[in-house]
Amino acid sequence: MARNLEYLNGVVARHGDSGYKQGIVSLEKADDLTEMGVLGVGINARQVVGAWEKMRLPIKISASPYGRTLHSAKLWKQVAKDYGLSATIEVVPLLGEVGGLDFKLIDALTRGGSYSHEGENVVFNVRETNPLAMDYMTFYRNHFPISKDVILPEFVRNRLALMEKPEDVAKRFRGFMALVGSETGKRVIVTHQALTDVFTNSIGLESGLMPGCYAGF
Repeated sequence: MARNLEYLNGVVARHGDSGYKQGIVSLEKADDLTEMGVLGVGINARQVVGAWEKMRLPIKISASPYGRTLHSAKLWKQVAKDYGLSATIEVVPLLGEVGGLDFKLIDALTRGGSYSHEGENVVFNVRETNPLAMDYMTFYRNHFPISKDVILPEFVRNRLALMEKPEDVAKRFRGFMALVGSETGKRVIVTHQALTDVFTNSIGLESGLMPGCYAGF
């Protein structure tokens, strides 16, 4: 999305590559990107902010409250400072990760292998749980399309039921975007793949955003 960056109102950015060691943290403690994640966010932020530099407009950065998104937001702010631009960060819970998301469970269901939770264990046969070889986000967006013939332990079904539904994620993201008005300045929205996918789908992009990347609005 590099073309005509100067004239964009803002961008929706996915957080950089992360170690996933932090959950919700304070802005000051956010430090959850890998070295490659820091590098990737910096490259993309400089591309965007560099295009905005001559307009001398303030930048408002709205970010999910997780360590990986806030760390990314701080990098965007630093790049703005490097270009001599004013930037502020606001923490927005509506931009947060999928509620109840269990990465380990979805990974085991989509790739096969063992999963444990509170002393209960199960081993999944990927040919049964994910015969179409979906990636984990496609698997999630399709409401965990596991055949009814596959018997899942009750504790697994309970864990799946706790996860926020894709349509609810889309609803809260769109609700936030509806609040982003025609304000003076530029906007950077830093969030997670499930939410950036909602945005890229809405503007007709065939593929989602890689870590650290962005799409404009």
